[in-house]
Amino acid sequence: VNQRNVPGIDSAYLAMDTEEGVEVVWNEEKVKAVFDNLIQLEHLNIVKFHKYWADVKENKARVIFITEYMSSGSLKQFLKKTKKNHKTMNEKAWKRWCTQILSALSYLHSCDPPIIHGNLTCDTIFIQHNGLIKIGSVHTKLQKSELLSSDACDFLSLLAME
Repeated sequence: VNQRNVPGIDSAYLAMDTEEGVEVVWNEEKVKAVFDNLIQLEHLNIVKFHKYWADVKENKARVIFITEYMSSGSLKQFLKKTKKNHKTMNEKAWKRWCTQILSALSYLHSCDPPIIHGNLTCDTIFIQHNGLIKIGSVHTKLQKSELLSSDACDFLSLLAME
């Protein structure tokens, strides 16, 4: 079945739901390949993925993955704490943070194939106690070649393009 070029879907098959008696599309994603790619990312300003595994218990499948710990949480949480304490960040700190974010994005965009973060917000940017900024929630299936296809145009409106 040709189900358009939808990012994140590797294969689509026409199937019959025998319980409901209707035709359906069975979509598959190669989760292992996604997580294998995430483990390969090596950059000072990207949250490190260490390991992952599949866990199936009582018909409940899930993927468990281990990442590095970000001691001060998300940038959003950090800025809320700062505002609550009536403190402001100086321009030098903001410039340092922006430089670190741009460095991580440049690295992702230089991968082969290029990786687009697709959801860069203050909730997906993290800070450590020493001020080091890292971006997280990277999904390696969102690649420029998939996003530039004419079939994926509707999907583009959902992304925060950097």
